[in-house]
Amino acid sequence: NVFIGENAGDDGSLSGAYQNVGVGYASLSELTTGDQNIAVGAYSMYYNTTGSFNVAIGDEALMDNTVGKYSVAVGYSALEDANRTADVYAQNTAVGYLAGNDGQNDITTGQYNVFIGARTAASVNTAVNQIVIGYDANGRGNNYAVIGDGNITRVYASDDVGATLYAGSSTVQTSDRRIKENIEDLDYGLEFINKVRPVRYNKKRPIDYPADIKATLYPDGDIREISDEEQERTRIGFIAQEVRDVMQELNLDGDIVEFDESTTIYSIAYPKIVAPLVKAVQELTVRVEELERKVAIDRVEASQD
Repeated sequence: NVFIGENAGDDGSLSGAYQNVGVGYASLSELTTGDQNIAVGAYSMYYNTTGSFNVAIGDEALMDNTVGKYSVAVGYSALEDANRTADVYAQNTAVGYLAGNDGQNDITTGQYNVFIGARTAASVNTAVNQIVIGYDANGRGNNYAVIGDGNITRVYASDDVGATLYAGSSTVQTSDRRIKENIEDLDYGLEFINKVRPVRYNKKRPIDYPADIKATLYPDGDIREISDEEQERTRIGFIAQEVRDVMQELNLDGDIVEFDESTTIYSIAYPKIVAPLVKAVQELTVRVEELERKVAIDRVEASQD
């Protein structure tokens, strides 16, 4: 063992502790039989007795841990209150000032959690398998991942917006009446749907993008490469500029097409096309019912002749 600093590793019995490093006032102070811990900073892993294979860097990081194992805390007071004693395999990771220890739902007996960013917090102090990333971000529940606090409104994957996101169940968009106003029936459907052009296409290789797009997406000149398989895969969809032009032609409003000023790329919110599609079906239903009514009248009149 190596201890550097006043009271570092000096209050415990150290009866069977091996390969530990404690640097800073009272770091690993209560250690007895824990092995292979690294604690750097005043009071880091102060109460640790038999916990092993932990890393704590920063004043008071993992301070209350006694027997928990396999946790990493980097930052002032990161995981300070974490002290899982049930099966000792805490395996929490926290990086940042007060990460996992923001003063509200400080991790105590939780396990398998990841906190990255200052003041990141779990939804409860017994949280399990929560991933929380970003300054002041808060977990939403066990087995949930959260990126950013309430000020984050966009999430980008891939610098050239060419990423694919997978979900095993579904993607869900907030649609609660209580947070909406000025609600009106949609007034466009069939005419809009008939004018947009469904297409099949292949992706361009990023090296073949127009110069202005490459300058925006790759300012350092490091252009992403894609495989032949990805480039040759046939895809289906719409052209954002064409959909925009149809909406302008028909004088329609709505946010089906978006222009990202930061990337200069046009995008389509495909789920939002469902609304005019439903409206188009409703309009067709009215037409079909009217035709059926006329056919029924014609049959009655024909039977009377």
